Amino acid sequence: FSNREFYANELITYPGAIETADDLGVHFHHVPDGIYDRGGLKDNIIEAKQVVEKMLFYAERYPNKSQGVVTFNTGQQHRIEVELEAALQTRPDLQPYFHAEGAHDRSNGYFIKNIESVQGDERDFIIFSIGYGKDHNGKLTMNFGPLNKEGGHRRLNVAITRAKMRVDIFSSITHHDFAARLNGRGVKAL
Repeated sequence: FSNREFYANELITYPGAIETADDLGVHFHHVPDGIYDRGGLKDNIIEAKQVVEKMLFYAERYPNKSQGVVTFNTGQQHRIEVELEAALQTRPDLQPYFHAEGAHDRSNGYFIKNIESVQGDERDFIIFSIGYGKDHNGKLTMNFGPLNKEGGHRRLNVAITRAKMRVDIFSSITHHDFAARLNGRGVKAL
């Protein structure tokens, strides 16, 4: 995607040795009942809970692999942090994965960061939480935070290239929800 969208197919890329596997590729998870708290905390609780479920799954099934969560705003980042701590109260067996020494270093363990602070971090699994979506009144605004700004496409490119193995995208909206006219190269790429 990055080669086509951002580099005019001028990068030399190498094919993978494995064509399909459960722990490789890009996977979209639609969260149709997610609600974006546009006027309040700027988070999406339902989507955050599903992201945390995936984080726990990876910690349990792949305890020697690293993972990172990328959000599109700090409100969603904070919500996922809160939901993770709440979930770990019922899963003490997974607390060592998330609370061990070195769990937050540059190349091991996990992170939860917003798209503006994810530079340089790589993980085996990257989980995106778009967070934005329809509000309590069913209204979707086309404001996607940093993606709408100048250079938003570069932020998206950096974020989507952080995964060594698999990318999971959780979103309460799909491409059908986007307006025909989009402003900003970052939002168009999303």
